[in-house]
Amino acid sequence: LSNTTKKHKILRSKLFNNRGLIYLKWKNYKLAYINLKRSIKEYKNSHTAHYNLAQLYLKFGDSSKASYHLDQIPNAEEDSDVIISKAYAHILKKDFKKALRLLNKLEKKEEKRKDVKAYRNYLDFKLGKPKGNEKLKTKIERYES
Repeated sequence: LSNTTKKHKILRSKLFNNRGLIYLKWKNYKLAYINLKRSIKEYKNSHTAHYNLAQLYLKFGDSSKASYHLDQIPNAEEDSDVIISKAYAHILKKDFKKALRLLNKLEKKEEKRKDVKAYRNYLDFKLGKPKGNEKLKTKIERYES
C-alpha cells in the first residue's frame, strides 16, 4: 500500500470507529457493531476499534470474541482498561483465579475504581474469601438465584 492509501484507510477506520461509538451511546447496538467491524476491516491494526468492539461483546456476554479483540492490542498488559476488560472476560468464563491474577497487576490508583472494587468483591466471594461483608454476600446470592 502507498502511504496515501494507508492514511486514507486509517482515516476511514477512525470514522467508522467514531460512528460505532455514537451508536453505542445511542444504544443502537446493531449499527455500533456494523461500524466497529467496518473500522477493523478498513484498518486491522486499529487498536481502539478492537477495544471498542470487545466492549460490545462483553456487554452481551461473549467473552471469547471479546478476548480475541483484546488480544489484538499490543502492550495490553500495560493498559489498565484492557487488563480490567480481560479480567471481566475471565469472570464471564468463570475463570475466577485468572481474573483475580489480572486485577492484581493493576496499579494502586486503579484499585479505587468502582468497577475494580466490584469485580474484586465478587471474585473474593466466588473464591470463598468474602471479607466479612455479609450484606454483599446476601446480595450476590440473591442475584445469582
